[in-house]
Amino acid sequence: MNTGPHDTTDVEFASALGQLAGQGQSMAALAQDRADHPALPDLATEVQQRAQDIDTMHAWLRDWDQPSTPVPTGTDPGILTSEDIQALSAQRGGEFEDAWLEHMASNYTAAIAWCQRELDQGVNPQARDLATRWLTAMNHELDSVQQWHSEWGLHPQSAPASMPAQPAPSTTSTGPQSGAPRSDDSPHMTETTHQQDAPHPGDGLHASEAQHQDGAGHLDDNRP
Repeated sequence: MNTGPHDTTDVEFASALGQLAGQGQSMAALAQDRADHPALPDLATEVQQRAQDIDTMHAWLRDWDQPSTPVPTGTDPGILTSEDIQALSAQRGGEFEDAWLEHMASNYTAAIAWCQRELDQGVNPQARDLATRWLTAMNHELDSVQQWHSEWGLHPQSAPASMPAQPAPSTTSTGPQSGAPRSDDSPHMTETTHQQDAPHPGDGLHASEAQHQDGAGHLDDNRP
């Protein structure tokens, strides 16, 4: 029984986290016989051990005379559609792992947000205790899922480190250049020197782009 004080945040927390946890249970069951890496079924077993918490949250809603209101798909990025679950069920091996890790990462991220909101605004002691426990577990498991997805996934979430930027050809003269003709050079020498020093239209394009990007791929606002 949970007859302690509660507010709207507690009700929404129990309803939304219960739904997210239920979908986590469904995905955990799929991982038991579809994944290649043994770490995924092991994680799925840990997820399944929290099934009792779902019953607890549903019981709270009954204690508070509140319905368990499903979170509409599309309003919370962690909530999967029936099509998502169906597509995941049809996959095996590496393809399954890639999709499973993506969906689980979204599920964890949404659950973490609801737990943090409960701790920030909720008043029910039992709900806050559950949020604290889940927050610790979700953060730990999310780290594992993101690492595995980066290592095994077909579409890694974490972008690889950028290659060191190569110096781009200078297009602005800042002083005498070694290739610049001297005043006593002949016109023929001047034309030859310019032809040798002028960059090909395609030269340096990628290096220039790399020079003006930071490690995350954002444009440098101080580019020339």
